[in-house]
Amino acid sequence: MQVIDLRGAVYIRVSTSDQLEFSPDAQKKAILKYAKMHDILVEEKYIYMDEGISGRKAEKRPAFMKMIKKAKEKPKPFDVILVHKFDRFARNREDSVVYKSLLKKKCGIRVISVSEQLEDDKFSIILESMLEAMAEYYSLNLSDEVKKGMSEKARRGGIQTRPPIGYHFVDGHITVNHKEKAIVHYIYKAFVDQETSYVDIAKHLNAMGHRTKNNGMFQSKSIKYILENPFYIGIVRWNRHNRKGELRQEEYWIIATGEHEHIISDELYYQAMERIKTLKQTKRSNRHGQFRHYLSGLIRCAYCHGTMVYKSNGKKHIYFRCRKSANGACEQRKMIRLDTLEYLMTKRLTKDFKDRVLGIKPRDYCNRETMEQLHKSLNRIPLKFKNIKQAYMEGIDSIEEYKENKQTLLDEKEKIKKQIRAYPKVHDKQQHVTLHQLLTQSVKNSSKHNQLYSSFIKKILVDVPKKSIKVYYYYH
Repeated sequence: MQVIDLRGAVYIRVSTSDQLEFSPDAQKKAILKYAKMHDILVEEKYIYMDEGISGRKAEKRPAFMKMIKKAKEKPKPFDVILVHKFDRFARNREDSVVYKSLLKKKCGIRVISVSEQLEDDKFSIILESMLEAMAEYYSLNLSDEVKKGMSEKARRGGIQTRPPIGYHFVDGHITVNHKEKAIVHYIYKAFVDQETSYVDIAKHLNAMGHRTKNNGMFQSKSIKYILENPFYIGIVRWNRHNRKGELRQEEYWIIATGEHEHIISDELYYQAMERIKTLKQTKRSNRHGQFRHYLSGLIRCAYCHGTMVYKSNGKKHIYFRCRKSANGACEQRKMIRLDTLEYLMTKRLTKDFKDRVLGIKPRDYCNRETMEQLHKSLNRIPLKFKNIKQAYMEGIDSIEEYKENKQTLLDEKEKIKKQIRAYPKVHDKQQHVTLHQLLTQSVKNSSKHNQLYSSFIKKILVDVPKKSIKVYYYYH
């Protein structure tokens, strides 16, 4: 059936695996030819294109979503959407049904495939569904084949991702980056031969102006990752993490001998592994009886806002230092003695509160963190409701998905309310605490008083070089 005097939009999608037949120019040429033959007016501003993007998820296609948004305007800007093939519109049947239904029922807009022309009858609905099902099968099968190909490449010692520091790609092949190779050699030699710590290695590299592969500062964890990476002795690991970044069980890993050049000897690598193992055992044994001060978790570095952590010099003094500095990521490396910090804190509280009595609910200092988290979660529920409604209104979710998401949020809301109500009413009774009690009893029960301090103090920024602090309260 010929279409006469219609206004049309054009949607073009090209994935990275598409051949010449599906190039943007080829699709556009075929679509505009069809439009001219059928008297469909297509304005340049209504030509939408997603390049290098899979058709599996609509929300990941910006031009597609822009077109859908435009289609919902009143009066409607076009009557039909022209695509080269139905699988260009969507390779996911669920998306295809949702968006075609939205366009047809709410906007009065049809989707036409210029290379799969169908008659406007009941049989065409079945045929169109068959074409879409075949396209989705092809997409899923292609995904499986790609995974198989990548796994096979890994078994042969090939690499799927960017190589680690010390290597780079040249003409599709992994070659040694000699400047970065020197950094890797220094890390291994310093760690094994000189028994230098992770943090001191990181500090030295940062001071020399060296940066990681991502152009970031070296930290303890990046040094440890390099030392534990067997790529440097010619071993390739693949499929260690799932899509969420979680570590898989070792039985799912693919480990093979690589095709690249080794830059670290086996002997040096396994010496590093032995020292790492020893350090882990030492750290594990030192965890028992760890010190926790009543200000722990509240004090932060004034320069990078990193948490400040406890450190002992092995003598009578206890210090706090910036955790990021300990990892080599903060340039403020000085430490502050605990007695100095306590003096500054006492002075600050005395000035701010003097003889005032603090009315603090036991629930506030015993479970403040938990209660705050529960209330934050409860306050986020309305925004979640708004988001799922918006997703439905924009056609991203079907009505069934919207109902399911709505019920999930209602259940979550009720669960949070029950948790909040679970606290006994007696907890609502205030405990009156004088500043004198707060200061004199703090040392007796660090855990209890850490919770008490946390009930009215948000954070304490410590400027170590200036020996000064700034206290942020929940209320004053």
